[in-house]
Amino acid sequence: MDGPLAAGRRRLATLARVAGGSLALILCLAGLPRLAHAQFARGTMLNVVSLSGQFVVIGDPRTSRLPGALAGLRVTNWVHLEPQLLALSCERIKRALLHSLDAPDRWRGKVSLRLHPVRRADELILITSERFTDGWDYYVDLPDAVEVPRLVDAVVRVVLVEWANRNNTGRAAEIPAWLSEGLPEELLSDPTLDLVLRPPEARASGPPMRLLTRQGRWHHPLAAAHAFLLNHPPLTLEELSWPRPGQFDGDGALTYRYSAQLFVHELLRLRDGRAALGTLLELLPRHWNWQTAFFQAFGSQFQRPLDLEKWWDLQVVDFTTHELSQTWNRTDSLRQLDEVLRVFVQVRAGTNTPATHAEVPLQEVVLEGDYGSQADFWRFKIQQLERLRIGVAPEVVVLADEYRRILESYVRKRELSQAMSGGPPNRYEQNRIARETARQLNLLDQRRETLRATKESSPPAASRLGKGTSEPRKP
Repeated sequence: MDGPLAAGRRRLATLARVAGGSLALILCLAGLPRLAHAQFARGTMLNVVSLSGQFVVIGDPRTSRLPGALAGLRVTNWVHLEPQLLALSCERIKRALLHSLDAPDRWRGKVSLRLHPVRRADELILITSERFTDGWDYYVDLPDAVEVPRLVDAVVRVVLVEWANRNNTGRAAEIPAWLSEGLPEELLSDPTLDLVLRPPEARASGPPMRLLTRQGRWHHPLAAAHAFLLNHPPLTLEELSWPRPGQFDGDGALTYRYSAQLFVHELLRLRDGRAALGTLLELLPRHWNWQTAFFQAFGSQFQRPLDLEKWWDLQVVDFTTHELSQTWNRTDSLRQLDEVLRVFVQVRAGTNTPATHAEVPLQEVVLEGDYGSQADFWRFKIQQLERLRIGVAPEVVVLADEYRRILESYVRKRELSQAMSGGPPNRYEQNRIARETARQLNLLDQRRETLRATKESSPPAASRLGKGTSEPRKP
């Protein structure tokens, strides 16, 4: 059995400046567990276990005063952390994160959070991990007064690392910066989530502290990012993948943060995007860089780095050239879908006659066209349907997704049939695939016309961007 010194040397400490989004630095800190335990060995300490049993909070129920240096600062976005409330907040943050990824709670590694008296405003939050023969344990050392975004960042980071390491017996997983920055911001931007609980009454000593609340009408979760990135160009895919030195200083921190949020937000909107992000986490320990794991997890969406780069460029253009408040009603949304589904072909009555343009339905192209010369056309239509999801009414999003699913299935089946034939194409099989696809498109066209004939109700308040409800946070 290993002694305490050997166990201490096995510990990997992740030093994360959770404010402003600095990257995690991996350090080896021998003996850190004994030092941390010694810090909390005296006094009236509480050990509070969260409802799921994953989080254990160790701290003094008597929260400390803020340092005098903070007396003149506006600290409305700070919260005093009491052990019982922190345990509840950790569960809330984890539940919101799992819900955003449509994932069940299958935790294995315990997380111990140790509170100490706050010392300064920019105090680092220290996250350490220790591997045992049967899994990993995690430790978070944090001040008992902290800004709400930094607390959410810390809990999200440790939950992501725990998820990635559940079946990992090798080196610790490294979470890509865009994910550890984008996911917390996505949660913080949801006005329906109350992630962090605060003490029920203000403290008599020190400046007043309360949890920052979002007031006013519903606003788009990307409202703050949109307002900021209109004046600060979003980062390229390469810049998101490999942050430059100084990226997390000043406005650069918010540029990275909001670009990462937009990247994560759009990935979550992809078909199976939530499940793919969960798969990415599980694959990270098996690969030396996140890109390899990413393309394995998102293989049905992006086959090559160039595909991802083009997709991201399209998202940036759409995001920076459209108002977030532009949400079409059902009638306008159906018109947009109609435009995407329209197909024009060139028709010649004879060899020497000029070409004319005619509109034909998708079904006719499926039944009469030569797939070998149409592969790029179908992929383009699938991309158009994917992009249409932004800004259209929810019921039309469902229709667009169904059209896309049918076309994706058609392309997949035609290519599989071609590959399995090993020679000349099997005309019987290809005609069968075409007829079945045309039948499904006919049924979907009927649903589209039924929806068009249905009386439209007034758009809900949640479909409009409230004015003056969100401003970019200061770094």
